Amino acid sequence: MDYMLNGLIRGKWGYMMLTKGVEIMPDTYKPMGTVSHGTMRAEDLIPAFAVELEYLTDNAIPNRAYVTTYDYRTANRELVNRANNLVDYESDTADFILEELFDALNEFAMSYFYFGAHPGDGADYGFWLNEDWEQCAKDDGVQFDYSYHNSTK
Repeated sequence: MDYMLNGLIRGKWGYMMLTKGVEIMPDTYKPMGTVSHGTMRAEDLIPAFAVELEYLTDNAIPNRAYVTTYDYRTANRELVNRANNLVDYESDTADFILEELFDALNEFAMSYFYFGAHPGDGADYGFWLNEDWEQCAKDDGVQFDYSYHNSTK
């Protein structure tokens, strides 16, 4: 059965059909792009990441296997609360919270995506396509049919 990656490769690469290996739930929110831009300061990143994590916790499903065995919603809400109550953004606690936010947000990244700094702009944080996504997909047994894009015109 074929699965289309809605929005994943639309635009720069056109549409692609995957014929094996990857399922994307079409009715589930999947984040892409910038969450915070133009700053690397913890006092800017932590609130922005907390807002995004809160939204994703309520509206999306993580892609990782732990979902079935771990109550990620409770843990994420506790992390958001700790982030929202943080006072000293230069403390070790702030560093730990920021690291936990990166990890928690990365759990919502689609296959072949990651949460982190944009490869071309270290102050642009969000969900980005891995640079080696196509090779990773091929390694996973995904077959590409680029003719789909041309046949729909």
